[in-house]
Amino acid sequence: MKDTTLVRTLGLFSAQEFEELEAFVQSPFFNNGSHFNSLNRLFKLLMDALLDDAAELPDRRALSQLVADGDKPVSKRYIDNLIAELLTITRQYIAWKGMQHNWGPAQEALLNAQFYEQRGAFRLKERMLNRARRSLGKEMHAPLEGPLLRYWLEDSLFQLESLRNNRKGDLNLPAVIESLSAFYATRLLDLALLQMQQKRVYPDYEPQWDKLLKEMRAVFRAQGYFGSPTVQLMEEAMLLFEQTSEQPLQQVEHFLQLLDKRQDELPEQTLKSLATFARNFCTWQCNIGHMELYPLRFQLYRDHFERGWLHVNAKIPQSTFLNLTTSALMEKELEWAKHIIEDHADKVEGEDQEKLLHYSKALYHLTAGELEEAHTWFKTMLSYPKFNDINLNSLVYILEIKIYYYKGEDIQLMNCLNNYRMYLRRNDRYYAQGNRERKFRFIQFVRGLTELQRDIRHKLIGQEAAAERLSALKQELSAPQPVTERRWLLGEVEGMGG
Repeated sequence: MKDTTLVRTLGLFSAQEFEELEAFVQSPFFNNGSHFNSLNRLFKLLMDALLDDAAELPDRRALSQLVADGDKPVSKRYIDNLIAELLTITRQYIAWKGMQHNWGPAQEALLNAQFYEQRGAFRLKERMLNRARRSLGKEMHAPLEGPLLRYWLEDSLFQLESLRNNRKGDLNLPAVIESLSAFYATRLLDLALLQMQQKRVYPDYEPQWDKLLKEMRAVFRAQGYFGSPTVQLMEEAMLLFEQTSEQPLQQVEHFLQLLDKRQDELPEQTLKSLATFARNFCTWQCNIGHMELYPLRFQLYRDHFERGWLHVNAKIPQSTFLNLTTSALMEKELEWAKHIIEDHADKVEGEDQEKLLHYSKALYHLTAGELEEAHTWFKTMLSYPKFNDINLNSLVYILEIKIYYYKGEDIQLMNCLNNYRMYLRRNDRYYAQGNRERKFRFIQFVRGLTELQRDIRHKLIGQEAAAERLSALKQELSAPQPVTERRWLLGEVEGMGG
């Protein structure tokens, strides 16, 4: 039972979402088959079992008796039909929840106007359009939703006026054109964002009409179509990544000042998206060598976490939890990292929650200089199945490499480096070229540091030769080529006197 799509889906629900779904299941509009009572019993059994960590899911044999209307158990086929019907209702609920997101009076009024138009009630349609116009002046919308609703309104008004007035020069075409232009301005931003993301994955990617897109954005910007706070800041966020600067810290601080100044004018979801741009920009710049952004990166993660921007349905995504802990540990903010690990690990979404907790504790103890405790937590973590996410598995390999590096067990360390290299090659198709190369560079630098330490320890080279090799390693690490764990590697080089 636990392996069914229904149970896996319901296992992702919060208590509030179960409460909302229960209303669907109890409604004859959605639960409109001949199994109304049995379906309600099945839902109640599953809900109680999934919300109680100590409870066990009933198997199909037990269900055949528990969902029956009388004493006679129902058949396996009947149970399968109930499961299929409940899954259908669950999917309808998920769709409804998605439509409710960012729903507002303007959208409701426009849908009512559409209904009245189909029925030929044009005065009622006009009343609804006027209500939509008033609402659009008050509501805050996501980047694409607002312009789309305004175009919908202006186009509906144009059609209404066309019915009343057949004179060609007396229609509201300019308003339709303006609203459609504003909508396409935001769509251009969306397209430019996707192309920018693609270019980061494949640096050689050159879209055929990239130049035209930039020219059109410049025209739209000059014409004021990027004038709304939402669209203007989306454009600024994209320029943040597109415009190279030798002072990225000042660049992102300027963007954060704009965001802080206009945050009251932005929808909550847009504010969260723009904050994500700022964090990602800091991470990107840190990866290419601008280590002065590490403190700001931690500060943003901490502030955005405390504002509730990093939660999704009261849960913390796995990657976000890792970024919270690692950004704190990199700044030696051990107490705050410990607070996140101990007080919030139970809120991490997904099936790997327990293993992620063990990984985070091992990393915490390693950063605190408690090597044996780190190794103990790491070995305990290995008793769990591998992560489903290849990036998380990559972090496990890196942690293992660091542990054996500090333990000074060169043979075991070399085995770890070889295992990591083979893992990357086996999963080659899942990694973008740049991401894969910077991980291989990490392996190369750890190997170089280990070999240098071995040669110094066994007195195979003199002080001058050791200093030259150390200087060469530092110079390579300071180059703009991205390297995984660059800051840690540089710290080790400097610790050796580099």
